[in-house]
Amino acid sequence: MSTDLEDRLRRGLQATADDVAPAPHDLADVVRHRARRQRRTRAAVAAAGLVAALVLVGVPVVASTLVADGGGRTATPAERPRLDPLPTLLDAPTRGSLAADGEWLTGVRALSWVPADVVERPAGLGLPDPAVEDRRVAFAGDVPGGRAALVVAPEGDTGVVGAWYTGPEEARPAEMTLATAPSRFPRSEPAVLWDATSGERVVLLLVGLPGTEARYLAGREVSAAGEERELWEPVPLVDGAGAVDVARGTGAGFPGPVVLEYTWGGRTGNPAMAWYADPVPSSPPEVAVADPRGLRDAVPADLVQMAATTMLGHYGTGAAGATPTLLAAGSVEGTTTVLVGATLPSGATITALLTTLSTAGPAEDATSTMLSVGQAAPAGTALLERIVAVAGDRTLTVSAPAAGAVAEVYLADGTLLTTVPLVDGAGSGALPPPAPERIRVLDAAGALVGEAPVTSVDG
Repeated sequence: MSTDLEDRLRRGLQATADDVAPAPHDLADVVRHRARRQRRTRAAVAAAGLVAALVLVGVPVVASTLVADGGGRTATPAERPRLDPLPTLLDAPTRGSLAADGEWLTGVRALSWVPADVVERPAGLGLPDPAVEDRRVAFAGDVPGGRAALVVAPEGDTGVVGAWYTGPEEARPAEMTLATAPSRFPRSEPAVLWDATSGERVVLLLVGLPGTEARYLAGREVSAAGEERELWEPVPLVDGAGAVDVARGTGAGFPGPVVLEYTWGGRTGNPAMAWYADPVPSSPPEVAVADPRGLRDAVPADLVQMAATTMLGHYGTGAAGATPTLLAAGSVEGTTTVLVGATLPSGATITALLTTLSTAGPAEDATSTMLSVGQAAPAGTALLERIVAVAGDRTLTVSAPAAGAVAEVYLADGTLLTTVPLVDGAGSGALPPPAPERIRVLDAAGALVGEAPVTSVDG
């Protein structure tokens, strides 16, 4: 190669390298931050980072090869192995007890993908409805309480769409109904259906790739020392597919599904779930709630039930046999609070605060509800003798021994922020900013009953 041509190539390659912007100095922090916020984007971010790295280092490598050779040989690009695409449910065999029943599979594959409540499909609605010949049955079989089927189809070059069907025991294809609107599935993730149509049972159905393993959070056990331990149970799967009958509210509370974790091919994740609660979500069976302070009439009964069932659901099997107790309830400036608690088998005590905020809108009023589960307390202090203070955006809710007549609310620097009147140790009041640190509970004579830190609904 002539010296002039070599010099021009060097200058051109160097200019190309100079035009490539350097990676930001905090690229690693940005990637880690995004990964925490949304696990599913992790692969895309990593792939983008890999492309950027190849662009940045590729040009200097070629340039240095030319300089080193100096003899006119052209650099040969490095050979990179071709990455095979990850498999999907389209690549897996049909699973389930009806997998070998060809007539049944043909019938369910031909069922409509259009929800029954969609009379006319508006243009651009975006509901998948693949041709019957493009569909295949990923799962068909008996599950607790009936039968279920998952029908999938390709979408575009790499996408997968699917439709869940459920029916009674021994159902024929014509008796199967579309459980949820058809949806798109992430590649290689299991498809999951949370069937909450029964008032007593919830059926969790999972169809993944062969080799998939899964477990769900059945509850949380609290020791006498107040230490919490998660209780996980496996989902019984055959070739990566199966179903389990889960106690309603287990590990999460009504109406939300359980925490589910799957493992396949060395990767672990939390798959998205399709909810099935048609025609309307079923209410869980009522639980008995003790009311030693006579507060039940202070708030709507359904809020008390929601607070109690959700608290028990959070602990699941770890709260077996526990009776929830209404500790405090009331409404302040449009905000209703319900504080409940229970004593667990270990003697440790738990609490949870339900907050309902009503706001007036231009067209109609809006209501938002949130439940915060408090830190468990060690055994030794009875539930009604504990001092519990939970702060929301606008209110402070307190439960203290029956002698408590007033709660003094203090800031971190010792400044008295406000006071909350108590009746038999319970009460709620308006809470001005800033956030308080602790309360002191006094009896009617002004003597100290006790003090405790203030916790917030967001932890």
